Amino acid sequence: MAAQWTYLGCPVTSDPMPSEVFGFIYLITFTDGRKYIGKKQVFLQRKLKPRKGDRKNAKRIKWYESKWFEYEGSSQHRGERVVQTKEILRFCYSKKELTYFEEKEQWLRDVLYHPQYLNANIRGVYFRGEFDE
Repeated sequence: MAAQWTYLGCPVTSDPMPSEVFGFIYLITFTDGRKYIGKKQVFLQRKLKPRKGDRKNAKRIKWYESKWFEYEGSSQHRGERVVQTKEILRFCYSKKELTYFEEKEQWLRDVLYHPQYLNANIRGVYFRGEFDE
């Protein structure tokens, strides 16, 4: 059975997220003890074609809920690992807040130096192995 999302030790249901929540910061732990800190956007936007009669450059956007409940990490860091726990560390209410708190959590846990973390970089700027400790 797939691991279930938890928040503060309580299971999170697959009910729709409140529309105020933009995304969350998560910690995925694998059965081999390795971990990954990341962010997941809950609501995504899709650009729609203009309606008949609208200007051709009229913007139409539809918001929809992503499949966050089924998410178990990208194959890039996951590989053949099996997910043991999926923990939501913090809910965020904007894209900027989501990016800030993901990076903050990664710095606080020092993910680039601890071998238990699978994170290879922070914000695509700071990479594992570039600095001497």
